[in-house]
Amino acid sequence: MELDTNTCSEIWDMRWVLKSTKDAKNFCKDMLEISRMGENDGILDGLFKVGVKSSELASLDDRIEDLIFCSNKPKKRPAHNNTQGRFMMSMTPTAYLQQYTAVFVVGRCVVKTYIIEGYNPTQGKLERSCMFGPKGLLNTVAKTITEWLDGKRT
Repeated sequence: MELDTNTCSEIWDMRWVLKSTKDAKNFCKDMLEISRMGENDGILDGLFKVGVKSSELASLDDRIEDLIFCSNKPKKRPAHNNTQGRFMMSMTPTAYLQQYTAVFVVGRCVVKTYIIEGYNPTQGKLERSCMFGPKGLLNTVAKTITEWLDGKRT
C-alpha cells in the first residue's frame, strides 16, 4: 500500500435493469426507502445524502435522473506519533477515508457508483468534483450504460 499513489483506492458500480424507465424509478425509490429504514445501510452504504450544487447538476448528462448523492464525514487522521490513534485507524480504516456514493436512473437501468479515497495518507484528498463535470464518473457511467442498453457495448 505504501507505493499506492492514486487518490482513488476503490471504485465500483452496480446495475439493475428493469422493463421500463418507470419501473427503474420505482425500484430506485423503493431501494432508497428501505435503506433509510435501516439507517442508510444497504444501497447508501451507511453514507448520508448531501445536496448537489447547481453547477454540479448543470454538468450532468441529461440522461441522469433521480440522482441521490451521498458522502461521509471522515474522521480526522491521527498524528504519526499517536500510537493508540494509529492503531484505532488500522482497525477501521474506511472511517478515516472520504467516500462517495451516487444512485441514479439512466433509461431503464438503476445505477449505483461508489468511490473511496486511497489508503495511503500521503495521497491527495479525493474531491467530490471527480463525480461531476463532462469527464466525471457520473457522466462516464451514464454514457457507458446508455451504449450498453442500446446494444453498442457488451
